[in-house]
Amino acid sequence: MYSPELNLIHRKLIMEKGFLDKVEDNAAVQTWSETTQQEKGDSLAEGYVSELWDFTCISVT
Repeated sequence: MYSPELNLIHRKLIMEKGFLDKVEDNAAVQTWSETTQQEKGDSLAEGYVSELWDFTCISVT
C-alpha cells in the first residue's frame, strides 16, 4: 500500500490531467466552432452585428 502522501499526489496528478484534457477539448471545440461559423458566414463574419440585444431583458430587482 502507498503512503497517504503518495496517494494524495497521485490523485492530484490524475485531477490535473483530467483538467488539462478538458482544456484541450474545449480549445478544439472552440476552433471547430469558429471555423464552422466563418465558413457558413455566421456571427463571426467581418462586420456582423448581433441582433440579440433586441430580445434580451435584464432585471435587477
